[in-house]
Amino acid sequence: MCPCQGLLLRRKHPIVRARRFKVADVSDAVISVEGDEAIHALRVLRLKAGKRVVLFDGAGGEVGGMIRSVGRSSFEVEVLERREQAESGGPRLIIAVAAPKGERADWLVEKCAELGVSALMLLRCKRGEVLPGEGKIQRWRRKAVQAAKQARLAAVTTVEAPRGLSEILDSLPVGARIWCADPDKAHPTFVESLRGLETTGNSSPCDVVFVGPEGGFAPEEIEAIQRSGGLKVRLCRPVLRVETAAVAAACFWAAWRAESQVD
Repeated sequence: MCPCQGLLLRRKHPIVRARRFKVADVSDAVISVEGDEAIHALRVLRLKAGKRVVLFDGAGGEVGGMIRSVGRSSFEVEVLERREQAESGGPRLIIAVAAPKGERADWLVEKCAELGVSALMLLRCKRGEVLPGEGKIQRWRRKAVQAAKQARLAAVTTVEAPRGLSEILDSLPVGARIWCADPDKAHPTFVESLRGLETTGNSSPCDVVFVGPEGGFAPEEIEAIQRSGGLKVRLCRPVLRVETAAVAAACFWAAWRAESQVD
């Protein structure tokens, strides 16, 4: 048999992964799934009793179980195993970003959520033009849940309503490490800065990267970030758009964390 024929045969029997659903709490032995998650499972996926599923709470808790009973708009799952998530330990990543326009913001939210960003803090900036309303923020939160399912993550990226720069800086925990994305070639790269942490042995409750709007941060905004301990870094040689910069920062950080085994 040639390799191509073997490949075709394997594709006839794909590995079917258990469907994932987000619930508020995974601590009980029997968990009821309701609302939109249940409607999607029952009416779209047509899941029945006896089907294996995975439930997660969006904060790192995850269980595997079997559907025990099915109602009109809900179903119950008997928990068979509890799983520990590696990403629940160690520092977490926050991206503070000025929302870009249109579908570019959707892509930003989706990809950052897939990469395991803990939170997206939306910025109100002097040069920012986009100020999303509550409806759009709720839609982004739903996208974050779907992205967590896709990436098989137990923790869901939180998407916070827009706040001013000073308010966000004041809300960061003591000891947070802060960077400000800036394309100037005079600055060290984000990767260089991250690798420098491996020799210093510094620990932090969270790492925060600030990404400005299309027009960049105003000088006084950069000064405020630096007064809070922020370090200006460049992500790469090209000048990136807002959404690309945010996702690039998340990629570099996720790769560094995996490489350095900080968790």
